[in-house]
Amino acid sequence: RHPILEDNVIVYSNATILGRITIGQGATVGGNIWVTEDVPAGARIVQTKAKK
Repeated sequence: RHPILEDNVIVYSNATILGRITIGQGATVGGNIWVTEDVPAGARIVQTKAKK
């Protein structure tokens, strides 16, 4: 039921990782992100900038 974080993963403040998912090696999860699916190795998950 706990997430699996592989080597060299960076998780910034207020990120929420829910369930039995895997964060791949070298991935980065930005702040204030909700992760509900597996993240591939080397991926960078961040919020998009607001558009005008």
